[in-house]
Amino acid sequence: MHFGILGSGVVGLTTALELQQNYPNAQITILADRFNEDTTSHVAAGIFRPGTSFTGPSKEITQI
Repeated sequence: MHFGILGSGVVGLTTALELQQNYPNAQITILADRFNEDTTSHVAAGIFRPGTSFTGPSKEITQI
């Protein structure tokens, strides 16, 4: 089995690690324009904050 990962940011490397743990005999190739400690995208860094339109929990989003 051979997997190709595009990107070496948080999501790409986490995906590669999970695949390696689940498929230890698979070949995993990571393709990226750079590999260094400053590699992250502007949207995948896991920075979440409420926007100005967030008014708190509502019945629609909290009901089970």
